[in-house]
Amino acid sequence: MCDPTTMIVATLATAGVNAYGQIQAGQQARAAGERNAQILEQRAAAQREQTAFNEERTRARNRRAAALARVGLATSGVAATGTPLSVAGADREEMELDALTVRWQGELEAQESLNEAETQRFLGRQAASRGVMGAIGTLATGALSAGGVAYKAGMLNFGNGGGVSTLRQNAQFLRGV
Repeated sequence: MCDPTTMIVATLATAGVNAYGQIQAGQQARAAGERNAQILEQRAAAQREQTAFNEERTRARNRRAAALARVGLATSGVAATGTPLSVAGADREEMELDALTVRWQGELEAQESLNEAETQRFLGRQAASRGVMGAIGTLATGALSAGGVAYKAGMLNFGNGGGVSTLRQNAQFLRGV
């Protein structure tokens, strides 16, 4: 069997390395979440630009259609009053609704991307917290394991009045190693 001091040092070193790895993994997950969030925010901005373009294109197409309808009415000899006028007014309202629907759908897509960006940030922060909490648990487990090795080796003596003085003697012994 190995020397107790070597086992204690190895146990604590292993716990330290594992804890460091857990913290690093959490930090990397947080950074990945932040990067994903930035990409999603860029996507939302692009969606809004595309929406504005599509809305304007819809309005331009609707203006052309309305102009062609007016030309058709004028060349057919129908007066632009009464029923033809009310039909043209209803068409303009429908055309505006088309443009507003394009805007609404685009804004929904952009907002969905922004919501997902916030979710990615949240998940990244959660991963970082889990890394820290896991590291604390690993260090505590390592310390308990090292204490168990020390106790079994007789380096700790709590039952025979050793208490703090025995701990000081063992600390002095370990410093001398």
